[in-house]
Amino acid sequence: QWTKKNYKLSYSGTGANQCTEITKAYNERWGTLCTPTRTGYTFIGWYNGSTQVTDSSLATADIVVTPMWSPNSYTLTYNNNSGSGCTSQRGYYDNPWGELCTPSRPGYNFAGWYNSSGTQIDESTVCYGALSVTASWVEASTPETIYGEGNSTTNSVTITLTPSNPDTSKALSYSASSGTASCSYS
Repeated sequence: QWTKKNYKLSYSGTGANQCTEITKAYNERWGTLCTPTRTGYTFIGWYNGSTQVTDSSLATADIVVTPMWSPNSYTLTYNNNSGSGCTSQRGYYDNPWGELCTPSRPGYNFAGWYNSSGTQIDESTVCYGALSVTASWVEASTPETIYGEGNSTTNSVTITLTPSNPDTSKALSYSASSGTASCSYS
């Protein structure tokens, strides 16, 4: 009398602790395999090396299976905050969001994206779910036009600078080239 030999299917890897070992006789189907869960991921299936093992796979040897996971995708939604140019982008769980959109707003310089907690979000921020961000803006400085009196005989210009809001803690810098002069406070 011959008896069929029994084989074991053991689970290993992330999610394996949710599963119970299976024992089947030679050439029987493994039957219903465990379906583990993992936050932020979709379970794809069980693999023995590069071979997928399914409910209908036959027991022909002891095997250890490991799960294959796919990270879930999430949406990063942009609030341009009176600017324009950005709507949304996709990101994948446990991965950086990557390059973020740069919006525009006349008269302002873009100062970054911030979540509802006030934390700045950038391309290295890791995706852990859907996220809404709001653009931060800084008013662009407007250069002041300065007029002077010129002397065409000596090619010289006399300029008198009177700041509209003088602040002695700031330094005035002046530069000129090709007939154009500029001054700024820093």
